[in-house]
Amino acid sequence: MVRRERITEAALQLFAEKGYRAVRMDDLAEYLGISKKTLYNHFPGKHELFTKAMQGRVDDCLNLLDEIIDDRSRDFLTRLRDVLRTAGDVMSFTNLIREDRGLPGDLLDAVLGEVQDHVLSLIRKMVDEGLALGYIREDLQTESLPYIHLSIIESFIKMESRFGIKAGVKEMLTFIETIVFSGLLSEKGRRAFEEAK
Repeated sequence: MVRRERITEAALQLFAEKGYRAVRMDDLAEYLGISKKTLYNHFPGKHELFTKAMQGRVDDCLNLLDEIIDDRSRDFLTRLRDVLRTAGDVMSFTNLIREDRGLPGDLLDAVLGEVQDHVLSLIRKMVDEGLALGYIREDLQTESLPYIHLSIIESFIKMESRFGIKAGVKEMLTFIETIVFSGLLSEKGRRAFEEAK
């Protein structure tokens, strides 16, 4: 029996490769090696399938971010670095979907807005913790930091697609991390960051 999770994963792969408009339920059934009837038993149509697939991926990503933040067995700077990297991965994935011109706007708005709001909330939480620990400079407008970080990630992603810059997501996030940590941390934070490398 085909599991819904297998269907949604395959659907996301096809949507990312071909675009929403180009993928038909027939294509997906063939890709999975199942009948259309079986596929329709799980999902009434492409719209519902895409929504469920995206929501599942988004939930997984956001749960991972929550786990990183809540893992008190690791020090603050390691968790902050991992949150920023994972947030970058999440935004990179959602941008790939966003660039699909065939997607209905309501699908994008429902899923992508939730991702951005959650990522902003988590980064805000880490900034507050960093301030309390003395790792983040108090002289900054800290309420703007989550928005700035998210904007930097989105700008890099757009530069890659618009200008053909061939930096991979990992390299891009390492660069952003270097910029953010160098400009964001207090002297105490910089020393701890250097020692943690």
